[in-house]
Amino acid sequence: MLKKLKGLFIIEDDAASVKEGNPAPQGVAPTEEIKEASIISPSVNTQNLQREADDPDFLGILLKSIEENNQEGFDYFELKQAVKSLDSMGLEEDKKYQSALAMGSTMGATPQKILASGTQYLQVLKKKYDQIDAAYQNQVQNRANQNKSLLEQYHREIQEKTDEIKRLQAAIEERQKAIQTMTQELESSQTNAARKHGLFIQAYEHVSSSIQNDLEIIKRVSH
Repeated sequence: MLKKLKGLFIIEDDAASVKEGNPAPQGVAPTEEIKEASIISPSVNTQNLQREADDPDFLGILLKSIEENNQEGFDYFELKQAVKSLDSMGLEEDKKYQSALAMGSTMGATPQKILASGTQYLQVLKKKYDQIDAAYQNQVQNRANQNKSLLEQYHREIQEKTDEIKRLQAAIEERQKAIQTMTQELESSQTNAARKHGLFIQAYEHVSSSIQNDLEIIKRVSH
């Protein structure tokens, strides 16, 4: 049943024709189709969306909900199936629907009953759309909340790291200043120590030289 329903809604040639910008088949009112589709379509641009391998089979999901609510007897889907069976006969669109309605009337189906069944299926679709859309919106909101929480956490961490870097940079600058001061003091201390050492050697040599000179004199005069 589900495969049969898909066959009623997937028409490669017509889809390609519409996609290429060619006019719709005679008897089909594009503005009405657009108006009807807008009842259940989200407010986003869905043109040229390509289904990927891991995407859900949304058509199957929607048609499955219709299958589960299928009415007994000749209703909208039997009419649509009858219309599709007349495609190969080359009839105009209106003629195909008139023929299908005539076929349905032999089974006790009236246009009003078929319209009512189609309206019911639209309601089933709308209910399923609301369920899926609510799940989508909830997923988007949850992801947004998670991302917001993560973004706030990352901003806090960045600020903390930035503050830590500033503290470390200040500590480094403080140590660099201390190193500069200590280096200057060390150089000054070394210069001063070298000067004093020079004075000490100078004094030592003076005294030592004076004593040696005196000793030499004593040795000379004592003979």
